Amino acid sequence: MSEDPWPADDSAERSSARGFTPVSGPAEDAPPTPPARPKGTGRAATRSDVGRFVSGAPKRPPDSAGDVNVITPMRFFCDLALAGETGLLHFELGEIQKEIFLVGGAPESVSSSHLGERFGEYLVGKGVLGPPELELALSMLPHYNGKLGDTLVALGMLRPLDVFRLLSEQVRDRVIDVFAWTEGTFAFYRGVTNQQDNFPLGLDTFEILGAGVLSLSADLLEQRFAPLLDFRAVATGRLRLHPEAFKIGPTPREVLEMLDGERTLRTWLHEFGDPEERLTFLRSLYLLVETDLAELD
Repeated sequence: MSEDPWPADDSAERSSARGFTPVSGPAEDAPPTPPARPKGTGRAATRSDVGRFVSGAPKRPPDSAGDVNVITPMRFFCDLALAGETGLLHFELGEIQKEIFLVGGAPESVSSSHLGERFGEYLVGKGVLGPPELELALSMLPHYNGKLGDTLVALGMLRPLDVFRLLSEQVRDRVIDVFAWTEGTFAFYRGVTNQQDNFPLGLDTFEILGAGVLSLSADLLEQRFAPLLDFRAVATGRLRLHPEAFKIGPTPREVLEMLDGERTLRTWLHEFGDPEERLTFLRSLYLLVETDLAELD
């Protein structure tokens, strides 16, 4: 194999069954001016009103739903992307809920019930803000309609372009996190959009799939493939997308071209004595299978 890079929301303070298909059917500006408070009726937002997870799922049955241990998040996400779907993708595991809003198959925003996945905590974790700076910004949120990005810009802590870049990175990272889920449920609500103000992030769904498979551990992959060791790996011939779309080098195409349907997965793994080569092969195969470019028969 050629050498390539295979190393081992609060976004707005807010797809393994084979062949699964979903049910058919900023320039840098001056700091923003604080919004005027309405007169007469209503009340000003308080800090306790913001940063709270509120599910965007409508009170109706989803258009598609299933278990993560049957249809992986990566497979379902790929199917939605290829179909260019717009809607809300809801994941649930115990008390944790995570929601991804898709527009044309690409993630626009992510919200999570997990406090550690909020945008502010993300910024502190990356060293962009210190805890005191975040505390100050949170205290000012009610003056900026509960929008952390606007608040940080207004306080001079970040430039608008910084907010855009970091928000894009956070949404991308939160989608990648879901790819490692082996339990839980998912539901997709077609046509549901984020009612909060958002701007297009320009994220590449298939690049996210490629980055996502690089984040999967050897243990997770070994566990996924353990029941399939005596199955034969073969290319499906269904080129729904090109392996280069994942933007992780030539390895996915090289592995795809090697899959002749003659050797079992167990035989393949015996050929890779080096742990890194074995992990690279497993990651490639997993990506190809979950995007329906290859299968184990």
